[in-house]
Amino acid sequence: MEKHKEIKLVLKKIIQDHLHFSCSETTFTLLNNKEDKEVLNDMSTRRNLIFFIKNNESHNAFLYMKDFLSCEDELFVKLAKLSFIDFISNDKVQEGIEFAKKYFTNLSDKPLLSLVGYEKSSCEEFKKISESVNREEIMSRVNSYVFKKYTSRGESLLHSTIAYYNTLQNNSE
Repeated sequence: MEKHKEIKLVLKKIIQDHLHFSCSETTFTLLNNKEDKEVLNDMSTRRNLIFFIKNNESHNAFLYMKDFLSCEDELFVKLAKLSFIDFISNDKVQEGIEFAKKYFTNLSDKPLLSLVGYEKSSCEEFKKISESVNREEIMSRVNSYVFKKYTSRGESLLHSTIAYYNTLQNNSE
């Protein structure tokens, strides 16, 4: 009976951790029967960052993240490019140019910079160039990065468990 209790506790911990990772605030609170302000603040921060990126306001997420990333980090570069694309697509061309001057270490990304001259709504070239920066991937990486700052892990315990299980499955074949 004691072993079943331990397994239940481990499973509950894995579920809580995954709810934390996936920013499921309401379900997390219901499962715990209480509010953990620190965890809820972390979830809220990550949810807001994802919201900004999803809704073409990546610059707001960039402003939060830039203090934690170095200019050479791949995530910094991708988030900067996406911020530039969002400035241009939101008809904030001058802000986009100023942003590029400040944050693009070398202005050699000519296809990206050429977006300044396009009409976003009617241009296939604009869509092609802007889609080269994967918004969903950036949302996922920002979520993992901020989660790692809080937990020291870039993924939930559930993700780690599944990855470990898959490794065991592959090794047994």
